[in-house]
Amino acid sequence: MAERTAQGKELFQTAVRDGTKLKETMPGQRDWETGGEKGPADAALPAQNGWKCHRCGRVNPSHTGSCGCGTTRRESELGLAVPEGMDLEFAAAQRIQACKDLLDAGAITQEEFDQKKARLLRLSQNQTSLCGKDKIIMNILEQIKNRSSYRGRYQPTPVPREDLVKIMEAGLAAPSGCNKQTTSLIAVDDPQVLDRLKGVIDPPVASSAPAAICVLTREIAAYRDRCFHVQDYSAAIENMLLAICALGYESCWYEGHITDEDRIGRKMADILGVPREYELVCFLPIGKAARELRPSPPKKPFSERAWFNGFGKGAQS
Repeated sequence: MAERTAQGKELFQTAVRDGTKLKETMPGQRDWETGGEKGPADAALPAQNGWKCHRCGRVNPSHTGSCGCGTTRRESELGLAVPEGMDLEFAAAQRIQACKDLLDAGAITQEEFDQKKARLLRLSQNQTSLCGKDKIIMNILEQIKNRSSYRGRYQPTPVPREDLVKIMEAGLAAPSGCNKQTTSLIAVDDPQVLDRLKGVIDPPVASSAPAAICVLTREIAAYRDRCFHVQDYSAAIENMLLAICALGYESCWYEGHITDEDRIGRKMADILGVPREYELVCFLPIGKAARELRPSPPKKPFSERAWFNGFGKGAQS
């Protein structure tokens, strides 16, 4: 493998020195690794309004440029799901070597190889500036702008405990008024307990979700007898929604439905053995989407809700 990687790296460097002509399209190509008729670019794009992430399998709306897991649409279309810690140039070198092996085996033509190599080179060169800190910043902003609530069916695939821990850690890292840390969390991945919780939610929601996080709060005075528990748990929930998206899952913020006069939240809290001084205020289902995601609902124009140096003033103020 080390020899193969070194050859790929050398091939990449040679291609850059030779000034390979970059081509924009790659119609009718066969897959690099299987030799099949359907390439990664085809596999990455579902038939309707979206694209599938090559790394985590999440189906993203067609208007988004990157997945919540950090993979860009361009990477996905080329089947270039770059592992953590590996830069795009190195990953492209490995893909180029795989293409070279297919060429040597007669599975693809020289023209096909040149086209594939050109696209890989263009990808790695165009994205070099987005590696490291810049790419992390871009991915965070993309997640914030493109995350949306999911109310469809979920796949039955269990959510690993380590992912639930990461999501809860993100929630607990949120700011809280005077650091009173009024928010607590309970992850539920036991199917029987989850079914009992879903059974008291009427009308039902997220009945197919394989896991969930219940958000608890306590009213603790923080400053001059004022309590900021609502702000505290709201910040925690937003952090968790972004973490859920980043890990390739979907969710929805259910609060009003379970804190209404019928006190569904208290019924859920009793099932979980929650003491009376805590209130269960939110139910976050977690799982992989079983249907294609819809585009986020449109927001009002920036200029209608955000201004500079005064109400209603434009960017030139």
